[in-house]
Amino acid sequence: MYVTTVIGDIAEGLIPASTALGGTDEYAAMVSEICKRYPSTKLVSIGFSMGGNIVLKYIGEDNSRQDKFLCVMSLCQGYNAGQ
Repeated sequence: MYVTTVIGDIAEGLIPASTALGGTDEYAAMVSEICKRYPSTKLVSIGFSMGGNIVLKYIGEDNSRQDKFLCVMSLCQGYNAGQ
């Protein structure tokens, strides 16, 4: 089984700034829940804009997380988010 997650732009002002600037806590909780429900699955994740930052940051924070993913893509990811 494959599970695909698509993460898009995060609307300014709707969520705390730490998440909007690349916090991975909520994404980590989602991945953890999917892996708990479907332990033999491989994930495919596609991030757009800030979502691209989040998925790449998530798998980069702990290299063992990469084992859960078949593919991770980041499209049109932003840079210089502090400005």
